[in-house]
Amino acid sequence: MSKDSVAGGMKSRYYSFLRRQKLVCIGFLVLAAVCVIALYGFSNNTSQSYWTSYAVLGHHLFGLEAPPGRFTDIIFWDRLLPRAINAAFVGGALAIAGCVMQIVFRNPLADPYTTGISSGAGFGATIAIAMGVSLVPGLSGDWAVVANAFVLSLVPTAAMIAVMMFRKTSPAELILVGIGIMYFFGAASTVFMLWANPSDLSGAFRWGLGHLESVGWGNMPIIVGATVVGSAAIMLMADKLSLMNAGDRGALTMGEDPHRVRFACLLLTSMMVAVVVAFTGTIGFVGIVAPHIVRLTMGTNTRYMLLGSFAAGAVLLVASDALAKVLALPVGVIMSVVGGPLFLFILVKQYKREHLV
Repeated sequence: MSKDSVAGGMKSRYYSFLRRQKLVCIGFLVLAAVCVIALYGFSNNTSQSYWTSYAVLGHHLFGLEAPPGRFTDIIFWDRLLPRAINAAFVGGALAIAGCVMQIVFRNPLADPYTTGISSGAGFGATIAIAMGVSLVPGLSGDWAVVANAFVLSLVPTAAMIAVMMFRKTSPAELILVGIGIMYFFGAASTVFMLWANPSDLSGAFRWGLGHLESVGWGNMPIIVGATVVGSAAIMLMADKLSLMNAGDRGALTMGEDPHRVRFACLLLTSMMVAVVVAFTGTIGFVGIVAPHIVRLTMGTNTRYMLLGSFAAGAVLLVASDALAKVLALPVGVIMSVVGGPLFLFILVKQYKREHLV
């Protein structure tokens, strides 16, 4: 067999592998859309017919005949649909951010909250809910919680960036900085909750579990806008992230400054996740599980991993929120219950794949 035929066969298999990656990625996207529609109909806890939800959707989008009753319209159009769409974009944002963190920190356990964003946001929400303190003058209620969470979620990122500017730190050192900041804000939140009125503690505790009850059409432009802009910017850096898979020395050898790439990725993901967390609280496991699912099914091509992680995160969170709606629980609780065993299963599969060949 000639060298040309061997090279041609390898090239053919490589392109076949890329086509399979594209098909899997498209499948994730289609499944995400189906999950959004399913949530819109299946998580109906009312006596209305399942198909009533689609009648409302057809009325608003295409001018079809509307089902009777304003109550039906409120349930499906004003509450369920925006919640489903927001869940898809929140899940996508957390998943693509988790994928980026795992690449730049070269740690399979890294997630969007590695930098301490969740602890900072939790502290901001705690002082707003439990103490009635707003860091932005003139705001109160839910918007004060959102503003506090967003502002203080950026403090850990700012501290980490400051460390990176003054010295060249390794990924392990940056993770330790994030852990230290996380413990500090966690302790501060605990102190303020001990000082707070007991009647206010349930609100702060529920916010920390992660929820989607308060998201709607009004805050959707902020969540969707931040997710689209942040994800698009990350996708533009896919080639640079591919070089980061070779490690810092490998990236330097190929002409890329790993510290600059890590700095840019940290800034982009932190801003995007800060916006999301400010509205939804801390929803765990999406940013860890989704990238591992994609890595097992699609390989390690960075561009497809980013897009696939976004779609897989949307699927996970929308499906979990549908279950949370039926069980009347915060979606963060459902995601932890489902995500924990799923993550262990993925780790076992990945270990067998790498070591028992």
